[in-house]
Formats: sequence, structure tokens, C-alpha cells
Amino acid sequence: MAHRSAILALLGAAAIVALTGLSQFAPAQADTMPMGDHDMTMQPSAGMAMAPAADKRLVVNFPPAFKRQELSNMRSHLESLQLITRSLAVGDYQAAADIADRRLTRGGMSQHDRHDAARYMPQQMLAMGAAMHRAAGHFAIVAQDAAVSGDMASTLKALAEVENRCVACHRAYRMK
Repeated sequence: MAHRSAILALLGAAAIVALTGLSQFAPAQADTMPMGDHDMTMQPSAGMAMAPAADKRLVVNFPPAFKRQELSNMRSHLESLQLITRSLAVGDYQAAADIADRRLTRGGMSQHDRHDAARYMPQQMLAMGAAMHRAAGHFAIVAQDAAVSGDMASTLKALAEVENRCVACHRAYRMK
């Protein structure tokens, strides 16, 4: 039963990460929809949500081709998190480790994924990305260990750290 609760918590966290990042991928409104904390309090008389607070994230200007490439990479990362979550949900720790190692660590990423868009990123953004890739490597090791020990709690904690790195970067930066 503890595993079921942990899996439900993981699925909830993955949904939050997915929803937090979706505004970044919305085609027509990617530059106008803020992401992160929104003021969704209700106006007493109108019964409608108030407008979100001004987007205070730092803008990173990418040429269009690099922006498309970076958005594609982030969608791939989100898909990887979903595949990892699905693997953990069925208790396949080794598959989760393999997905992280193959798709989220620097060593596992293809040369295509290690792209030239990095030259347009601020140093702190680069550091945040590198930290996410390192966290993914740590997750892969923890998940491999869990394939033997069955330690779901440590696995979820390590995966949450990968997701924390994604959320932190999305809260700090937006693309233009």
C-alpha cells in the first residue's frame, strides 16, 4: 500500500511539472502566457479568475530555429519523465533507470541533443540545465539500485529532484 501512495504522489508531481511547463509550449501564446505562480483568487462580485501577475522571468532571446530546437528538447525531457513515471508505476526500476540514462543524462543524449542553442543561454541557465542532467544521472543510479532493493521512496526522491531542476529553470526563464 505504501508503494501505491508513493506512485500516486509521483504521478501528482509529474502532472504539476507537466502543467507548469505547458504554457511554454503553447504555440500561439508562448510569449504571452506566464508560467509559475498565478493569482487565481476569485473576485467576489464577478466570480471570475483575476488576471495573472506580470511574468517576471528573465527573457532568453533565441533565433527561431534554436527556439524550436530547445522547445523540442524540453518536450523530449517531459516525455522522458512520463516514460519514467510509467515504468515506476509498474515497478520496472531498470527501465526507468535506462530511460533516464539514455534520454536525460549528458552522456546518454545524442550529439543532436547537445545543440548550439547553449550559446544563447545565460550562464545560470546553463548551470541549471547541467544540474538537471546530473540529477537525472543520480536518479538512474538510484533506480538501478531499487531494481534490487525495491526502494521506491529513494527512487521517487531522486526523480523529484530531477523535476525540481526543471521547475526551477522554467520559473526563472522564458524564451522569446
